[in-house]
Amino acid sequence: MKNQNEDFYFKRKEKFVEKEFDTGFSSYQRNEGKVSNLRQWTVTINVGFVLYVITNNNNMLLLTIVVLVFMLILLLLELRTRSSMMFDKTNILDLERLIDEKNYDLYYKSILDYRFRDDRLRDLTAFTKLKHYLNAFKKAELIVWYGMWAIIWISIIIYLRWSWFSLHLWIPIGIASLYLVIFSYMIFKYFRKRKK
Repeated sequence: MKNQNEDFYFKRKEKFVEKEFDTGFSSYQRNEGKVSNLRQWTVTINVGFVLYVITNNNNMLLLTIVVLVFMLILLLLELRTRSSMMFDKTNILDLERLIDEKNYDLYYKSILDYRFRDDRLRDLTAFTKLKHYLNAFKKAELIVWYGMWAIIWISIIIYLRWSWFSLHLWIPIGIASLYLVIFSYMIFKYFRKRKK
């Protein structure tokens, strides 16, 4: 009787684990769509801001603050979505390894020990979520995308307010240097991973 109950529990859980695999893919694709929508809105609104600033640039400080706040909101939304994507990707890879297990005893044990996605998400603390956000921020694609917009905006502001910046050249030089250092580090990190 005990063996029958264990066998029933195993088969039932195995079915749910297989469903979790499909759920992981669906969640990843949904989040990918969200990132794509965010990027489209970033382009649309930034272009609108650029056109407005070029034609009406009386209060550059206020406009710069508005653009900065807008970009930070978009960045936070993208970080949240990308951290979810990283979680889904890790989950999918773990499930692939589990399903590909050839040793039946290990497979049986892995199914029984498996913790479902929602159960693990419930256990995440605010600190762990923040750590996942920071890990998502390390992606080269993210740094290049938002860095590109930063360069565009800095170039426009310097062009429109050159007389002020010519007296404070250290500001654009400092910003450009910081971006170059971060960009070089990401390229170095990417190629070092490829070698491994």
